[in-house]
Amino acid sequence: MEEDLAWAKEYVEKMSWREAKSYAKTTPHEYIVVKEGDEGREDFKKMFLLIEKYGKHEKFFNKPWTYLYLGDGWKYFAADGGGWQEDRFILNRAKADVSY
Repeated sequence: MEEDLAWAKEYVEKMSWREAKSYAKTTPHEYIVVKEGDEGREDFKKMFLLIEKYGKHEKFFNKPWTYLYLGDGWKYFAADGGGWQEDRFILNRAKADVSY
């Protein structure tokens, strides 16, 4: 587990996160995009699998969601709160101390 989470911390630190401007006032968060065929796609998939494996199940507007907390002030999650799917290309993060 420790090795997996250390890898995840390194992964998220090296990514270039973008502000989700259209949600800035309602559900502020950041995201990265890694499409099929992009360099780093396997690492992107690994991150989702770690969210599934070590994530905490919480509510987002009363719907079940899975978040991975890495102790860096952020929580990481899929846009729909779900796990890995081959057509996934967006990974989100929001401040760890914010909930909806």
